[in-house]
Amino acid sequence: MRDSIVRKGLVVGIIILFLGASIITSMASKKIQITSTIMTMQNTWYVDDSGDNNNTGTSWENAWCNISYAINNPSVINGDTIQVGEGTYNDNMDITKSVNFNGNGSDKTFVLGDGNTIFNIMIGGVKITNFGINNSYIFSWSVGAITAEFYRDIIISDNSFTNNAIDIVLIHCEGAEIKHNRFNYGEGTQLNYGIIVYMCADINILENYITDKKTSGILLSFSNTNYIYGNIVENNLNGLILYGTTENIITINSFTNNDQYGIYLVNSYNDSIYKNNIEDNIRVEMLAQNTVGWYPWNWWGSTLPFGRVIRVRSLVYIFPWSFKPIEIPT
Repeated sequence: MRDSIVRKGLVVGIIILFLGASIITSMASKKIQITSTIMTMQNTWYVDDSGDNNNTGTSWENAWCNISYAINNPSVINGDTIQVGEGTYNDNMDITKSVNFNGNGSDKTFVLGDGNTIFNIMIGGVKITNFGINNSYIFSWSVGAITAEFYRDIIISDNSFTNNAIDIVLIHCEGAEIKHNRFNYGEGTQLNYGIIVYMCADINILENYITDKKTSGILLSFSNTNYIYGNIVENNLNGLILYGTTENIITINSFTNNDQYGIYLVNSYNDSIYKNNIEDNIRVEMLAQNTVGWYPWNWWGSTLPFGRVIRVRSLVYIFPWSFKPIEIPT
């Protein structure tokens, strides 16, 4: 029963994503403007939970008290940095400028939402680092604690995510990087994810730790030429789901101790999955449906990994396999 609910929810949700996305025709010109602007602006502004929005924001002594106030202040322009001090900030914000948000550490600078998206990225060239990002707990396929649609050159690094239905959602994005983050316990009844990448290309998902997700640590849907490297994905319902994907590279990751599948592939063609640890997943290490692929040199938890892959209308090969665990960067 649980499998049926999860699979139906996954398919229905992906259809909703597909029908709900719309293409913004002016995006190409926006991207050009972003690139040329970022290269010239380098101001730093300060936010502290003991600050005052009547201050100038130009130093810690004159810091503002709200991140959303800082991003909406006309003095803050593309290319600037917003430095956020230790403390807890109750904020949901629309990011309309290409700025760098830098906290004082994911265990020291916390941004708490009201259930909806916390950082809603509405422009390219945004960088979000060193925050604890919590309480985006209302589930919607297109809403994450950090959400971006149709933008590129986004960096999300060194953050910690807790108590979110979906931690990060990227839709129609290119050239983004998600690295060195920790994805912890997530809210939601049946559907709950760490990272969703939908109709994207050239996204780098690097050296993250993802755990305790009720549906999947990572979902790639209708996406290609993405790179997933060095991640530890464990103790979720599923580790990695690939749906309608092609030409992605998945290597030097650990997909272990997930309740159903380490990797679940549906309509996946010619993705490169090699040199990963795929072991100790409760149902089976890999389930492939309507999938074609050759996945060599993975460690399947045994030197004789027969029966570790279930194929349904699929042409999938796993030989040759590794005879020892793959070393994963920490």
